[in-house]
Amino acid sequence: FFFVNFGNHFIFSLCTEQIGMGSCCGTPQEQHDRDVQRDLDKSSRIDQREIKLLLLGAGGSGKTTLFKQLQYIHGQGYTDRDRALYLKQIHEQLVDSMRILVTRCEEYWERDPELYAQYKLYDYALDYNDELPDAGDAGNGITDDLIGDDMKLKNAADAILSGGNNRKLTAELVHSLKVLWANPVIKSMFAIRNQICVPDSSQYFFDAIDRVTADNYLPNDTDLLMVRYRTTGMQVQHFIVRNHQFKICDVGGQRNERRKWIHYFSNVASVIFVVALSCYDELTFEDENNAMLISLQVFEEQVNSEWFSDIPFILFLNKSDLFFEKVAMVPITVSPCFTSYNGPVNDAQSSMSHIKEVFDTANSNRERSIFTHVTCATNKDQIEKVFNDVQTMIINWSLERAGLT
Repeated sequence: FFFVNFGNHFIFSLCTEQIGMGSCCGTPQEQHDRDVQRDLDKSSRIDQREIKLLLLGAGGSGKTTLFKQLQYIHGQGYTDRDRALYLKQIHEQLVDSMRILVTRCEEYWERDPELYAQYKLYDYALDYNDELPDAGDAGNGITDDLIGDDMKLKNAADAILSGGNNRKLTAELVHSLKVLWANPVIKSMFAIRNQICVPDSSQYFFDAIDRVTADNYLPNDTDLLMVRYRTTGMQVQHFIVRNHQFKICDVGGQRNERRKWIHYFSNVASVIFVVALSCYDELTFEDENNAMLISLQVFEEQVNSEWFSDIPFILFLNKSDLFFEKVAMVPITVSPCFTSYNGPVNDAQSSMSHIKEVFDTANSNRERSIFTHVTCATNKDQIEKVFNDVQTMIINWSLERAGLT
């Protein structure tokens, strides 16, 4: 600004043009810097008002299912558009799961034809006979009724294996999925899904294949919870519970995603670490290590991290429904984590107590307790009750930390 003297009158003028090397309002870059700082300050104030919860866990733990439940219970639920997006995931799970089952049948049989005779899906010599009709001959009048069972299975398997990822689920593919799922050899391979990384929930969708592949199909609430969805990056959900603002962050649990976790560790009020109870005899998707061993290693690393040394750490032992079914037949001692267990072999409660003890021992900070809950993420009523208990504990802790109690 400047003054101009006109006789006995002074005029105050605000300069809006650039003068010399600067401006009375600052350069465009300075204005941009102020805008950025204002946005950062606003974001910081919001972060301080919100209670940020971080969902962590290895791949397949069920933490994303938990995240979806919380969105349904405390968030805005799911619109038809949201549901339509999951439809593609469901169809991909059907094809991907069947591809693994078909491939592993042949791999196991070729490894030892006598030992793994029950996994021979069809006469694999047919793969080398070019004169036989294939899946593409239906248009020439050659139907399933005119060829043998082995050729039906071969054609169905070829249809599943021939295409790439993200294919449209055509009528031919749906027919092939039905033919294969009805075969007892595929069912036998699915029975050892813990060894071949096929999701448990695939059976749910195979059994409902007519419904989930219908032209007017829109996933229902159970479908959304059952579909296997690998999280990449971070999903965020904001909601209000008892006049308190929560921010739930679900970050990817696969090994390549875990490298990014440190970017999300600031301003965290609490960590909810999710472990699949039923994974003690399963292999990881990435490197076929024991899944419970990986979960325990990741848990030990995070619970003892300097980032979380003074905040509540909550452990969700998830997939309890599958655990109760499995432990009746498979003892937890098959996992290298639980070889020291000497309780009743197939006793669910005793086995679970040992699992809790192993995870609690992994916490080297004995002044901080681990709050453990046994959960089934697909059970809406249970998750609502458990989360109410959790958020009450977190709110009380936050108030105490702020000196307001």
